[in-house]
Amino acid sequence: YRQALEIIESYPALEKSMRELGVADEKEFKAWLKEEEIYLSGLQHEPPEETLEMEYFTRLVHYYDIEYAASLSQLSLRVSFINTTAETHPQTRDDTRKMETARRHLLEKRSQELERVQDLERSLNICPEERWSVGSEKWVENEQRVAMRTYRQRLDLLEALVVGRIFELTKMNKSHTGYRMRKHIGKALQARSKAIRSALSQYNAAAAAALNPSRPPLQWERVVEYAFLSDFDLLRDVRQDMSGCKWATPAGRKAMDTYFKICRAKEEIKRLNIKIHRIITYMHIEEVHLQHRERLLAATNPALALQISSYRRGRERFYALHMRRFYALSLDPGFTGNIGVG
Repeated sequence: YRQALEIIESYPALEKSMRELGVADEKEFKAWLKEEEIYLSGLQHEPPEETLEMEYFTRLVHYYDIEYAASLSQLSLRVSFINTTAETHPQTRDDTRKMETARRHLLEKRSQELERVQDLERSLNICPEERWSVGSEKWVENEQRVAMRTYRQRLDLLEALVVGRIFELTKMNKSHTGYRMRKHIGKALQARSKAIRSALSQYNAAAAAALNPSRPPLQWERVVEYAFLSDFDLLRDVRQDMSGCKWATPAGRKAMDTYFKICRAKEEIKRLNIKIHRIITYMHIEEVHLQHRERLLAATNPALALQISSYRRGRERFYALHMRRFYALSLDPGFTGNIGVG
């Protein structure tokens, strides 16, 4: 109850944030929440056509790389043949065999990759004459998509590591966690911290390649302070720019979180007022009932009456303790409940 009251007391800070953000009505927070829900729901799955095009782009890049390597191998073979002399012939012959073997392997890989490219072209209805070339409109578009997908994959890895760290910290701070377990968790945290730093470097590199305009690099100090999955969700820039949305800013999110915490705290106060009244009423009814049964059985069954009396006195001690706590709570300025019977 007191925790809920403490949250409700943060309302003046919320009003100040609303003025700074230019929020005229609290209803705007609900609209922000709906916008965020729509935005995040769009991140669940990539459109099938986009996925197929990105796969085609990746295969095409691989095919062009193999084709370029095969051309270089063929050129090296010709240069080696031209520069062959009678003195270098034995050594050149061995080198030529190795180069020829490597060239044939590359040609086989090129044929296999070309088949995969052609399969995807049939799925996308792309003619061989319309095959994407480096720098074409579709090439640039999907190059950006693939970079963004890599960015999201790096973000997923970073998120998983940080969430695991949060769980381990929570476990370490729990009571009944022994010294050996704490030491084991401490070592795991050290190893995880190294993994997080590595994942953070990969994330920043992927973000620099994928985001335009680029976002400032994510710092270690900021990552280790993340405590909610929603902090990571806002990093998932995919198909729309969220910089103009107030709910996507740190100040806007803090204000929105504070507003909904206050709403839930008010609901909790209402539930607790009902529960407190019910508990007090139950304690009173049980006490009266036990006293009544004790009096009825005192003459006919003294032994059972004695047991009821012993049980009642134990219960009354608990009743007194609870009532003292409820009475102290009722003196708090924000208390709106009823500690009477009824």
